[in-house]
Amino acid sequence: MKFATFIDARDADPQVSCDWVAQTYLPSLQANASSLRGAVYRLSRPSPGTFFDQFDDSIDANFGCFDVLIESWFSSAEDFRREVLPLERQLAHEGLRYASYHVVPRLMLDPRIAEAGPNGVRPEITSVCAIRWNPAIPKKDVSRRYERHAAIALRAQTAVTKYEQNMVEEVMSWSEGVVPMDAYADFSHATVEACRTGLRASLEEQQDTSKYVNVGRFSYCGDALPLSGNVTR
Repeated sequence: MKFATFIDARDADPQVSCDWVAQTYLPSLQANASSLRGAVYRLSRPSPGTFFDQFDDSIDANFGCFDVLIESWFSSAEDFRREVLPLERQLAHEGLRYASYHVVPRLMLDPRIAEAGPNGVRPEITSVCAIRWNPAIPKKDVSRRYERHAAIALRAQTAVTKYEQNMVEEVMSWSEGVVPMDAYADFSHATVEACRTGLRASLEEQQDTSKYVNVGRFSYCGDALPLSGNVTR
């Protein structure tokens, strides 16, 4: 099972907090979560200046903002509850906001196509779009519509090297004030310039998502870093 933890350092010093997460919290997670099967983390970076920046000011600041994203794999939700939730008290103690989710990933474009072979490259930048659904539409219907949306997205997003939809099955924990997400999309680009010029929403995409998406916020990260020697996708 896949889990995602979003950590927001806006109430603290973001650089100091990111260093603390990487140097203290993640080793503690690795040492104490005996059922952990694999994990990667990503650190946020400034937007390269994409089409989606124009919408940021209209979105609730308590939704979708983060400085660190940890994606981890456990055999069960109960393992995550038992081994990770107590550790999250450390995040609160450091003045960090957070939210953790059990998600079901749907890989729409496999990154190994771009990364394999002698000319393969890891992404210079990754993008995460936090999503809230239209509450008037049943979750099952939204899931089907969003899965069909992948074909529309990939026609427009020709520069992406990875596209993954992550559907929230359960909100495992969240800090006071955080607005939980219903899903997040994960994109990779080989270069920052490819992201800056290529990440945009076509009219077809906007018309499609307007029917079932209430809000979507884009954030930007570096490449995924392994918690240990084995990187889990």
